[in-house]
Amino acid sequence: MKFLAVASKLHGEGYLGGLISKLSDSLRELGFSLETFLADISEVDKIDINEVPIIFILTGGTSRLIRKISEKVKGFPIILVSHPYHNSLPSALSATSRLRVKGENLIIHFHVPSFGKVHLERIVKIADLYEYIKSLKVVVVGELEKKEIESFERISGKVQTIGIDVIEERLKNVKIEDYDLRKVVEKIDITGSDLSLIKGPLSLYKVSKELLKENEANAFAIDCFPFIVKYKFTPCLTLSLLLSEGIPAACEADLRSLILLAVAQNLTKAPGWIFNPSDYHNNILIGAHCTVAISLTTYATLIPHFESGNPYAVSGTLREGTYTIAAISPDYKILAAARVLVTASGTLSGGRCRTQVVMRLEEKDPRPFTEKAVSNHHVLIKGDVLDYLEKIAKILGMKFFNY
Repeated sequence: MKFLAVASKLHGEGYLGGLISKLSDSLRELGFSLETFLADISEVDKIDINEVPIIFILTGGTSRLIRKISEKVKGFPIILVSHPYHNSLPSALSATSRLRVKGENLIIHFHVPSFGKVHLERIVKIADLYEYIKSLKVVVVGELEKKEIESFERISGKVQTIGIDVIEERLKNVKIEDYDLRKVVEKIDITGSDLSLIKGPLSLYKVSKELLKENEANAFAIDCFPFIVKYKFTPCLTLSLLLSEGIPAACEADLRSLILLAVAQNLTKAPGWIFNPSDYHNNILIGAHCTVAISLTTYATLIPHFESGNPYAVSGTLREGTYTIAAISPDYKILAAARVLVTASGTLSGGRCRTQVVMRLEEKDPRPFTEKAVSNHHVLIKGDVLDYLEKIAKILGMKFFNY
């Protein structure tokens, strides 16, 4: 992020000095600095912008100056921040309307009551989230269609695919030590589990960490079902462990959900949970899947995988309370989300994937969820992050839909 402030020379130095001081102090509290202050259009040629610019509009008479700065910005959205005084908002609206007509940059405008820390923190958080999504480098074990990779890379980072067969020798050569087993035992109830059958998922976990390091990657995905057929164990525990360490890790090579897992980790410092909607009636949605992060649960255990019966799926219980669910459409054009209240969880039925969550949807659209869902996979995120999802959808060039 690059922080700029713009002002007109018509305004007094006393006023500007106080405002700049407050803005600088707020940014400093957030760990940033105000790098450049521009009052003269000739100064623009002196700056380089190679990251997301956040432009604070101190006064009116700055629309032309903002448009000149935009010419220096290539490949990034421009975030404008206005406040209620000294014609800041009119200049923001003038610049925003003209730049949107020009269409060379995506323009995001925030209007805040003041340049205090509490108001700037949200803006900085959204810019940081955007940069994190763009920085994703994903190792995918399995095959992906070229179109899927291109769609992901259009709005996010890079993808490196590795064939399922390629890792066979790696899995055979991994050594599982006692401390590796203890690492799992300390976090999860393995009563009734066969410790020898945990070694497969742990081997895959170690291989995945090697692949991430070798490829300088920060996210992981795997095409689960071909893997299970070949190796006779599931990646569920592997993914659960990676997610618990803060590494976005998606089952079924689902890159759309991977973006949302990254959003969850960045915004809440806790993993998200990929789930399939399993049942829906009168605003009650039941989600189910087998890869919940152990760190997201109050209790977790291992039981046979739902579809295959192979070892092992993760069954977990989540804290009740407010969460957000989100999904991205297959064409990456819509991000849909809703607030939910989680009321029960665990392995509540034998006829579904092993972690099951009952949630009450806050629905805005009167149509039933089954008619308006944009995807099968959704991601459950701790807390209410609807506002952040709406903003990040816009910055990534997607439409936002509140269920």
